[in-house]
Order: sequence, then C-alpha cells, then structure tokens
Amino acid sequence: MTAPQSSTWNGKRMTMTRKLWMSLLVATVVSVSGCDDSPGVPDGGLVQPDGARLCTGGETRCDGMCVDTTRDTDHCGACGNVCGTAEACLDGTCTLVCPDGQDVCDGRCVDLQTDEAHCGACGDTCEPGETCSAGACALVCPGDQTECDGSCVSTGSDPENCGACTTTCGAGEVCDMGSCALSCSFGLTECDGACVDLDNNPANCGTCGFTCEAPDGAVGLCASRRCRVACDGAFADCNADLGDASGDGCEIDTDIDADNCGACGVVCGAANAVTGCTTGACTIAMCDTGWADCDMDYTNGCELDVSFDDMNCGACGNVCPAGESCVLSACTGPLAEDCSNAVALSMGANTVGWLATTNDYLTTAPSCTPTFADPDGPDLVMSYTATVDETVDITFDKPTSTRWAASASTAACGTTAPEISCVSEFTAPTLDLPPFSLRAGETAYIYLVDTDSGSNPLDNPLSVNVTTTACASTPTPMVTAQSPMPGSTTATLAPEISVTFDNPISRIVGTVTVSGDMGTSDTYDLSMAPPEISFDTAGTTLTVASRTYNTGERLTVTLSGLESEQCFQPIPTVNWSFSMPVPSCAPGTGGAVGTTTARLATGLSFLTEYYVAADDVPTGWVYFGGTGDFYRIPKAGGAIEDVEALAGLTFTNLGYEAVVVGAEVYTIDSTTSGSGRVYRVTTNGGLTWMTEDYATFATTPADDFRGATAVPSLGRIFFVTHEGSSTVDTEIWSVPIGGVAPVAATLERSVPGVQNCSGIAVDNTNYYLACGTRDELVRVPIAAGAPTVISTTIPLNTTKNVVHGQDLDMDGAFDILYVNGADSVYFVCDPGGASPFSSLMLTYSPGTSDYGLGYDRVGNVLYSYDDDTEEVVSIQ
Repeated sequence: MTAPQSSTWNGKRMTMTRKLWMSLLVATVVSVSGCDDSPGVPDGGLVQPDGARLCTGGETRCDGMCVDTTRDTDHCGACGNVCGTAEACLDGTCTLVCPDGQDVCDGRCVDLQTDEAHCGACGDTCEPGETCSAGACALVCPGDQTECDGSCVSTGSDPENCGACTTTCGAGEVCDMGSCALSCSFGLTECDGACVDLDNNPANCGTCGFTCEAPDGAVGLCASRRCRVACDGAFADCNADLGDASGDGCEIDTDIDADNCGACGVVCGAANAVTGCTTGACTIAMCDTGWADCDMDYTNGCELDVSFDDMNCGACGNVCPAGESCVLSACTGPLAEDCSNAVALSMGANTVGWLATTNDYLTTAPSCTPTFADPDGPDLVMSYTATVDETVDITFDKPTSTRWAASASTAACGTTAPEISCVSEFTAPTLDLPPFSLRAGETAYIYLVDTDSGSNPLDNPLSVNVTTTACASTPTPMVTAQSPMPGSTTATLAPEISVTFDNPISRIVGTVTVSGDMGTSDTYDLSMAPPEISFDTAGTTLTVASRTYNTGERLTVTLSGLESEQCFQPIPTVNWSFSMPVPSCAPGTGGAVGTTTARLATGLSFLTEYYVAADDVPTGWVYFGGTGDFYRIPKAGGAIEDVEALAGLTFTNLGYEAVVVGAEVYTIDSTTSGSGRVYRVTTNGGLTWMTEDYATFATTPADDFRGATAVPSLGRIFFVTHEGSSTVDTEIWSVPIGGVAPVAATLERSVPGVQNCSGIAVDNTNYYLACGTRDELVRVPIAAGAPTVISTTIPLNTTKNVVHGQDLDMDGAFDILYVNGADSVYFVCDPGGASPFSSLMLTYSPGTSDYGLGYDRVGNVLYSYDDDTEEVVSIQ
C-alpha cells in the first residue's frame, strides 16, 4: 500500500524493492558521521530488563527493533507507516523515485519526451490530435489522413480538402474518394459534405455525428456501426474495468510501470538493486550502496560487493594501487591501525571502516577487563575532539556473547594510561564506554580490541554512536565519608586511608599527601597514576594503600587540586588528621621477633607449599612441603633432603601441616576418615626414618586437620578441623607427644560459629584459631566459655593459615601472636586481653599463595616459604 505521506525527490520517481533504499542513505565515508544535532539517547547501548538494547542516536523502537524512522521503509516517519513498492523513505517521508529518463508528474513517473499530458515539462499538455515527440507537441496524422493547415483531414472525404489540401468542392458537391462529386459512392454516406462509411468511422459510427469516446490511455473504435474501446499503445487495463462507466480506462503505462512492466502483473526486482521499467523491460536503475552490476546482467542484479573488493573498489574495474586496500568503497592505506591513521569520530552515528592487522597499544587488556580475557587480533585507534566543555558517551554496536574491550585516554596517542574510561562486555549487544569529560579542544583517544580467543575479529565496518552533554551547572562532589575517621586513633599501624564523595571525581587530576609529625611525607600525583592510589568502580571512593606508619604518629591527609569526573568542577581542598596507636608490643622489641629477613635457596623449580616447620636446634633443619612433597633444608643453608623419599611417604601421608617438636617430626594427612590422620616419621631428628600411623580416634573428626601445633609445656599436639559448614562445629583434638604408637586422640572441645579454621596456637589459658571465612582470629577459652573474635583486619585464607604465640614474660599466656596472611606476617599484641592490637609486621613475597610459617621458639626465628623465588625465608 502507499503511505499517506508522499513527496518528490529531485523530481524523479523509481520503483524499487522495499528495504533496499535504506542502504542508499547511510553515510559511509570513513570517519565522517551524519550531522544530527539531536542529543540522542544518553544511555544508549544499555540493556533493558527484557534484554533488548535501548535505541540510540535518533532511533525509535518499532515492533521490538531499533529503527531509523527517517529512512526505514516499513516505519517511515512513524512506526507502521509503510512506503509503497515504488517509494523510498527520505527524511521520514515516503518519496517516489524514478529511473533515468523519467520524472514525477502528478504523483507518477512519466517520460517527458513522449507523454502527451506532460510534454517537455509537467503540465504541458498537447492539443487533441497532437503527439509528444522529443519533448515537443507535434501534429502526427494517422496513415489515412493528411495534415492540412494544422489539422488532420481525410482528403478522400473532406469537401474542404478533397484529394488535396485547399481543394474545395462546390456547392451541392460532396468529396467522394478524393474527388468532388454530386453524390457519394455506393456504401458511403454523406455527413457534412464528407462521404464516410458509417460501419467503421469512429467520428460517425452508425449515424452521422455519433463519435466513439474513449477514457484515458484508450482509443475509440467503430466496428459494424457499434463503438468499442481498446488500449492505446503500451497502456493496459490491468484492473479489468475498461468496460465500466466508472472505470479508469487503460490506467497502466506498461512501458514505465515496474509493477506491470511490459504486461500486467510483471513485477521488476533484482538482488542488491533498485529496479525500474523502461520501454516495457525491467532494468537496474541503481545498485544498493556497496554493490555494482559489473556483468550488466539484470537477472543476477548487482552481483558484486565493491565495498571491500581490492579489484573493484567502489566501482567495477577500479583496482586499488599496491599497498592500499578497499574499505567502504574507497582505496585507502592502513586505517585505525595506529596513531598515524586514527579515525576521527563525530557526534551522532558513525560508520567506521577500518584496515588494521596488528595490536599496537592494547598488548595487554584494559584495566577493567577480566584477567582471563587477553587481546585477540588488532586493536583499533579512534579519536574524538570536544568542541565545548562536554561529557562524552561512546557506544559500539557488537555481537552478543562476544567480549570486546575499550578504553579512553587524553594522554598522547599511543599512551593508554592513565585511563579516563574503560569497559569490557560479553553478553550485551553494545559496548558502552562510561561517560567522560573533555574540555573544549581536548582530544580523547579511544582504543578498541576483541578479547575472545579464536573468535571473529571486530565488526567491519563498526557502528559507533557518540552522544554529548554540554557542561552546565553540575554539582561539586562533596565528601561523605573518611577513613580513618578524623580525630580517631587507628587499631593498626598499617591503616588503609580512603575518602568517599557523593559524585565521581577525576582519577587523573589532583594530589594526595600523607604527612606526619614523626617524618612521614608521602605525595601522590594522580596524573602519574601512582600504584598506591586506587578508585572504586563508581569513581567516588579514593583509597591509599596501607603501609606501616610510626607508632604514635599523628598523620594528616590532604587532597588538593581535585576535580569532578564530569565537567571539571574544582573540589575544595580536603584534609583531616588521625593518630597511630601505641601498642603494648612491637616487632624486634622486648624479645619479640624482629623484621630482618634472610633467604635460603632450595634449588627447586616448582613447589606447591602449604606448611613450614622448624626444630629448635641452632644447627638444625627447616621442614617444608605440601600435599605431595616434603623436604628439609639446613638452617645454615645447603643441599635439601627429600624427606618424602627418605621416610617412604606418599600423598596419603601428607596434607596441609607438619609439626616438629624436639627430635620428633609428624605429618598430618588431609584425610577425613577416622584413621591415617597423624604420622610420625622420625624420633631422632632424621637419623632414621619411619612411617608410623600415630593416632587413633574413638569417633571420626568432623573434617580434615589443616592446623596443628605442639605445646611442650602441656605435653600435647593440638589439631583443629577445617570445617566449612556453618551447621557443624569446628573441633579441637589433641594427642600426647612422644607416646608409643598408636596413641588415643582426645576431643578437647567443639567451637560453634566459626568456619574454615586452619591455624591454631595454644597457651595455658586459650586456644587461638585463624579462620578464613570472615578473616576471623578467634580466642577460645580452654575452660568452658564462648569464643571471642579478636581481629578481622588480617587477610586470612580459606585454604590454610598459621598462628604462633610467644610468651615474653613467661607467665603461661601469650603476649604476642604471629599470623601468616597473604604473603605477609602480622602481629597481635595482648591477644588474651580486653583490647588486642593487630598490625602488619612485614611482607616477604609479592605473590599470593605462600601459606606456611614455622617458628623456632628457642632461636626466636620465624620461617616462611616464597614460592615465587623457591626460597625459605628466615625472619628474626
């Protein structure tokens, strides 16, 4: 059906297949977009609750799809407004388009060279009897008539021009067969002085003066003294109403009608083409954008895609020179490959063709990309330059279930840091860079890469939509929270410092200073992207990484020169002060272990380490291993020994802990059965070895043992179950030291409400458990009593933790605990008191999976293992 809106385009009309016209209107010049001044949809590219993409850049949702109503033939100007088959949608209006040689007059395509109603120009109508030829009206007489003084006459019967023009018959004479006579020949009848055959003369049909009339496109004929009509020339009666008084006659010109080309019902149509009808034959009037009819064969339409064909670039036979390739129908060198050919984006919809083969800048994925997603294929470089101070939102259309990543930076092209925006997306059909702000004239470089290994590369061309919001009166971000709180005293010497604002702040503008009255002076320039400074995803919280400060020092934090993330609003200087605590103990003082480290090379290439233990002999050994290995190394350094091989151990004898007490060495298997949990492997410091199942259990412990400690003063080894369920109590068991195997194990007590405990220390009064589920260091009375959480600030692990205690004043109660957490050692002062204090002691490895911590109580030395360097680390 024909849409209610209709207009002309350049005075021409063309019959076409619906939808093909859309491609004619898309701006495909690389790096140049349409000049749409509308603001678009600010959140374009996001996904609605039903999973559909929000429409962007002037699109409208029709029938569940995003369409451009300025050019969609099924939704032209409004949803559901369908253009006719001979119409295209231009600027939201259904418009007739005609093939070459035809023009639109009175809403239809006509040939101004031959159309008698529009001869030479629309509305120039030829007089009756005239024919339009070469755009001019001229009198053309039928074969049995002659032009005489501007009129067509039959010289065989016209008494004014009888036999020849101007030969006039006399009074009472008639013109009979070209001669003046007194009467007509037999069979002819005199009508107004002319001898005519009433059987077949359409001007005198059956009787003088009765003229056979005909509707448009038809001619009147007389046969056997009866009038009839017939279509004239190429006109046809396609709706079969020629005989009806109210009919429209021969309404179709089959010379030019693409729905009835050459005959009624013959519809023109060809692949990738806009088709028309010329002299009754279907023709290709125009190829869709990016296609060409190179073989001049109508039957296969526009058969060649010339958008990316190096041998036919933009047109048949247009071969790109050496070193260039065809991108969007234009021969070009590398495009979006690197900074020398970055594609400039404009506001609105951009169609970006690219020619890139290498990854120049995003050799590692942007910061917001998951660690498992590595760049795959070339990265593309684009740019956007602000014309005013504005906030910019850039959205890329992408395939679903394909991970793309993009970042933006205002640094020099090729320098991807610092990032001002970053996005990584897999599921959604769009990739939407979080909005960022630019000053007038400032340029941001945008880097885009595919991170799905083995997948298809980025779309070519890309659909990129840029929307902007000019900066106006945006609110200045205000502080909503500070940590540590102003005027407070921290509970640790290594606090994490943070400040939160109610609106995002710039990640690259401003300075953070931490100064103290005991010499601390740390300055961080945000423009240099210091690793000690981090931001949350929303960009509202700035955090200074923890480090150890001086005991009792008063610190002042100052944030100056900050700006809002959007529109560069200056933020007033922020500063506040707080104090470091004065703990009752400190590493390296009063007999506590210090922070001096030394390293012993093991020569191993790979070890998954879970435990470290040490004997109390100055020239003795440090033991270390995991669920499949068990070694020892002299404290003075030297060759390691494979205890697993020496003692004939297998993985069924090993687990997450080992205990050395005196000359005896025990391994703890990770089994959950009721036997085979504790093995004694030597009783003489390794002079001889054995594999002795040391303990029996009257009831099966609730889970495997991952924490154990020997307490010589109590004559027992204690174990803690690694219970992960909140509905099952954690259990503490013990066995006697130095007994005759097998010895009976004792369930000392059950502890409710704690999970994943894998470290234990015991003094005369309390058990101390390191439980990883909530980073809880828990104090449990040996006598009846409820457990108490004494710290949640140490980063514990759900797999394995270690706790050791030291009794500095020899009163039977620990004065300090040493806890291994995240490749660092932490200390806890007065763990049995009302206000225990915990803080970082030292970090000995940059990794994240070093679990063990052994303690030589006699030598007062801690031992750990650095699996990055495969070294045993002593701490004293």
